[in-house]
Amino acid sequence: MGAVHPFRRGRTTIMAAKPKPQQSDDAREQARRALQTSMDTRQ
Repeated sequence: MGAVHPFRRGRTTIMAAKPKPQQSDDAREQARRALQTSMDTRQ
């Protein structure tokens, strides 16, 4: 329980921003890329 990954934070932001269904894929991919970059930088 103590090991909460930053994914939760990113996921919440993505869900809150919930873009249009058409841009959902694009936005999702962009968010995923940003998340991965953030994780890489953090590591």
